[in-house]
Parts: sequence; structure tokens; C-alpha cells
Amino acid sequence: MPPKKKKNFFTAPNDSFEIGLNPFQIAVYLYLTRCSNNSDSAFPSFSTIALKSGMGERKAKEVVKELVEMGLIKKQQRWGEKGRQSNVYQVVEPAAEGNNTSPQREGLSAPDALTLVHDMHNPSAPHAQYKELYINNQDKNIKRYIDLPIDDHVFLNIYNAEFKRSLKKEHPKITEEQLQHITYHIELLQEWEITVEEFREQVRDHFETLAKKNNGSILAFIPSFMRRFEIPYTGFDG
Repeated sequence: MPPKKKKNFFTAPNDSFEIGLNPFQIAVYLYLTRCSNNSDSAFPSFSTIALKSGMGERKAKEVVKELVEMGLIKKQQRWGEKGRQSNVYQVVEPAAEGNNTSPQREGLSAPDALTLVHDMHNPSAPHAQYKELYINNQDKNIKRYIDLPIDDHVFLNIYNAEFKRSLKKEHPKITEEQLQHITYHIELLQEWEITVEEFREQVRDHFETLAKKNNGSILAFIPSFMRRFEIPYTGFDG
């Protein structure tokens, strides 16, 4: 007997359609549920949520906020010594209330809380895909290395292109903690309105003056933000 073909779909709570959500809310809720089905941890940007849910980025932000207020998503901020790094969302399974009002949840019980979904609020390229970071829940000390997510932001794409042009090789892999550090400082560039042209110019100068012992990683470029862009550097202990 031939083996069964693996079913290519995710599981969502039945009551998602029984609590009076509008089409935008259903789309975002189901997409975040899909993220939690696919892996232990995922990092969908607002751009990716918008793209996958069929709406603009501003609308996606509004809908995420609405779902948090409804109690269907539990939002927690992850604070480190260097300041806010990312938000953690717990997708909550709804319970049918017998009417068309959305549930209000004060807390999360184990049966209600679905898998954590991590959301980094970084401006992403239009077709950015969320990058899954698999975490060993048995041993948090094991570091998982991933590729630099160059599709998640134009600045990362530029840095990677200049890295390959200058050093003729691929950018070194990074850890989850390093990705949080990188994303935090990329967000600062955006907040300080650093343009693509300004960033590219400084990256090229960085590689033209790169020390021989420097492997060219973006982690070594970030400490120069104060000198190059007048943006504070918060340090990194990882």
C-alpha cells in the first residue's frame, strides 16, 4: 500500500468563524495561526502579514492591535539590556460565546494559548517571507545558526550585495540573538530617516577600508553607526 501523502494545510480553531470577526481580522488571525502551526518560532514582519493577508501594511498594524484588544492575541514585549528587541505574540484559541461579540481575555491558560509567534517590527521588502528560527526547547544554550535574512529589509540586501562584491563569498551565518541585535539597529536607521543612498555609500566605504582581520560581518559594521550616521550604538554581549 503506497504511503499517505502528507497533507499540506494548517489547523485553525473552529470557533474563529463564530465570534464575529470581520474579514481583515479573520485573515490576520488565521495567518498568525498558520505561523504558530509551522514552527516553534516565526518572525513575520508587518509587511509580510499585510502581503499574506491581502491588505496594506497600515491596515495590518491596525488589525493586529484590534486582535490584541479582543484578547485573541496576547502581546508581550521582550526587553533586554539594550532596550526593546521584539514583541512576542501568543495566539489565543477563541471560545464560542453564543453571540457575535469578540471574546475578552484577561489571561492565558495552557489549553487556550497556541504557539508563540515572534514579530520584529522592521520595514521589509515587498515580498519578504518570515524567517523561521527553530529553537531547541530542551536546551536553550544550543545556538542555531541561520542565514542573514536579506529579503527582510533593503539595508540587509544592500549590505549582503556589497559583502559578496568585496569579499567574493557569502555572509557568515548568525544566531537568533544576533538577528535581534541587527534588527534593532536597522530599525534605528529607519527611525533616523537614513536613506538607501546614504546607507549604501557608508557600506561601500566600510568595505574599502576594512581591516584584514575583520571578517566583514554586519555585526562589525553596526558599532560604526555613531560615527557614520550619528546613531547611538547600544552594544552587544552575545
